[in-house]
Amino acid sequence: MAKIRFSSNDTTVAADLLERSQAISRFTGKELLQLEVQFTVSARDLKLIEPMRANGEATLISTADEGDRQVQIFQKVQSFNTNSTDQTLTWLLTEKETFQLESLHLNDTVIFPSFYSEEFDGDDLIGKVRFSIDAEEEKIIRSLPLYFDVVRKGINNRPISMRFGRILWQKTDEGFEMHAVLVAESYDSTHPETFVPEVNIKRISVRTSTRLNHLVELLKAKGVLSEAECESLAKIDDDEMATGMNEFSKVRDLDQLLKGENS
Repeated sequence: MAKIRFSSNDTTVAADLLERSQAISRFTGKELLQLEVQFTVSARDLKLIEPMRANGEATLISTADEGDRQVQIFQKVQSFNTNSTDQTLTWLLTEKETFQLESLHLNDTVIFPSFYSEEFDGDDLIGKVRFSIDAEEEKIIRSLPLYFDVVRKGINNRPISMRFGRILWQKTDEGFEMHAVLVAESYDSTHPETFVPEVNIKRISVRTSTRLNHLVELLKAKGVLSEAECESLAKIDDDEMATGMNEFSKVRDLDQLLKGENS
């Protein structure tokens, strides 16, 4: 049986190779080397490899076909030997990816983030991005449809349908700085409960609108407002509405608010 050696810090493990396979990366779509290995350790040596297991990473020591690669560790099985204190461990070693985002394409708009991170919630991609834009680009970003195609250049050129989650922004001398959450459209299908708060927002909106209508009718009946003035109150400019909505997510200092998050 072939042997595989991997190490972390000053600890090296020699294990039997049970199976070699390929895994498809959810981030890049590339094929990653995957090795299922098994080895037996004494109780004393178990303490030595515990930091490696806790850290979840190791370096695959160079062989003719594998080469030096960083691998992530997942423990599949830990079994105890009946007649000794030795333990047999079965680990799955998966090649660790390194990639760097170059730019984000939101439909036809290209931004160059100063910070970007992403993770999967189940099978659904969630991203966090911080970027600076000018006034014209801000208008384009604000006018994107609910769902739009996102291409993560440098990670994966396959477009993913996403939407904005929370957006925080601040005014700068050059335009705007934004911190936004990007949510895959598939997440909304698997997590329909995320739209429950929207029902509450609609209730508040209807209640406020009804009260305003009653107030306008009362002022008109008392002769405080004319018919023309009442009609003008009923007309709300879309740009004015959008500006008012955006003010809810405006902050004074993104750095202070997001301290420790963009690292």
